[in-house]
Amino acid sequence: MSKRLNELKGELNETVALMRTMHNKAERENRGFSAEEQQHFDGMKAKTQELRLRIEREEEFAQDQLRNARPLGPGDGYSGISPLALAQRRLNGPEVRSGKDWTELFERTEDSELRSARDSGELSLGSFVRAVAGMRSPNPELMQRVLAVGTDSAGGFMVPSVVMPQLLDALAPASSLITAGASIIPLDMGAKDANWAAVDTLPTAAWRNENAAVAESDPVFRQVKATPRSLAFFFRLSRELLMDVQNLEGQLAAVIGQAFAAALDAAGLRGSGTAPTPRGILSTVGVQAVANGTNGASQATVRWANLMTAMQQILAANGPLPTAAIMSPRSLVGYGSLADTTNQPLQRPQPLQPLQFIATSAIPNNLTVGTSTDCTEVYVGNFRSVGFVMRERPSIQLLSERYAEVGQVAFLAHVRADVIVTYPTTLAVVTGLRP
Repeated sequence: MSKRLNELKGELNETVALMRTMHNKAERENRGFSAEEQQHFDGMKAKTQELRLRIEREEEFAQDQLRNARPLGPGDGYSGISPLALAQRRLNGPEVRSGKDWTELFERTEDSELRSARDSGELSLGSFVRAVAGMRSPNPELMQRVLAVGTDSAGGFMVPSVVMPQLLDALAPASSLITAGASIIPLDMGAKDANWAAVDTLPTAAWRNENAAVAESDPVFRQVKATPRSLAFFFRLSRELLMDVQNLEGQLAAVIGQAFAAALDAAGLRGSGTAPTPRGILSTVGVQAVANGTNGASQATVRWANLMTAMQQILAANGPLPTAAIMSPRSLVGYGSLADTTNQPLQRPQPLQPLQFIATSAIPNNLTVGTSTDCTEVYVGNFRSVGFVMRERPSIQLLSERYAEVGQVAFLAHVRADVIVTYPTTLAVVTGLRP
């Protein structure tokens, strides 16, 4: 990073910190800005917008210099991927796995004033929820503008795009599937459904003599239709808590993000596909199956055999090396408790050592297999073929009448999403695993 770019970013951070201090002071005192404060704040806001544009120009210049100096590689934002892979990534559409991904995807299309308001603390998840509830803001004009452009079809207010990273940074770590490599795929507003091509098998190339016919080997494709379904819950807060607490933003992001993450995980892993529940990995045709006999088998007995079998089936189908195994907390502890005949911890086989073990409460431990009622499942594979298709950003709607008599404010949080699996043979499900 150039010295000039460092100086510009330092100046931007200092200005944003001053704006945030002014805003927080006015919010704590439950008042708007005075005329003098507003003039000073607006001047700093204009300065941040100018600094941000100058930083973008400096970064673009640095990237151009880098690309002109050498071929595409790890330092230029493409992580050394091939042009074909890059084209395929663009064809599949944007993938989001964190707040940073969202920012990189949408920041240059967002309103620069809203970005400045977010950076200064004027616009956050907490101030947005307060505005939905009709509470006073130090900058009422800004909040009216946010609410006016962010309505959805159900009468709620969509979370502003510039605030989405805060919500996603709480959702992603709470989702076992996103942690394992699945992504959120945002869709533009428009048609109700969207279609993807899923790969069931790969084509086979064959050597040929001169003038001989080319052997035909078509890959088996099928269409996967994503029909985003409604996912919602409501929560309530006292009016005093909503107005007075200092850490509302982080707690709101945690509550909303983790609630959605739990439901998305449950659907993504075990969803039946019967409306309104999306179809998850377990119910997807083509996913590899690893069973444990008629009545299941004890984890202490099979040890690592199930995971090795799952890996073998995926690789035999020409799938990529599995990167993660998603399981219940009981299974995670069970694998960690495996011991040899001298009661020493049983080491993972070398092929399984790179595998990330991820626990989720979305996988039950009381499944019935034959006569056993204490069975569970383990999901193994490369989960980048799994996506949560999101039709619109999450929205928050004020439930104005509920709990008003006890001085509480209720909100309904809503999102429309579906699950797609574009390469099912890269995944395997182990069933009938007993403690």
